[in-house]
Amino acid sequence: MRDLADKAGIAFTTVHRFEQTGTATETTKAKIVAAYAAHNVDITNGEGTGARLRKTQPAPHLADGEAGIIENNQM
Repeated sequence: MRDLADKAGIAFTTVHRFEQTGTATETTKAKIVAAYAAHNVDITNGEGTGARLRKTQPAPHLADGEAGIIENNQM
């Protein structure tokens, strides 16, 4: 809870109260969602509230010369 509070920029007591009561302001909820999203975690609301790790896309393969490297003949 302390890490979440730090990452979200809110007080520890706010996170604790939210976990205990399930109520928080919309601003607080948005900060919590943003803190999780910054670490590739999506908050879900399917059959109950939950969270899941966001699948990251592997970097696309770039052909030779497409990675921003200047070729000798381009100088």
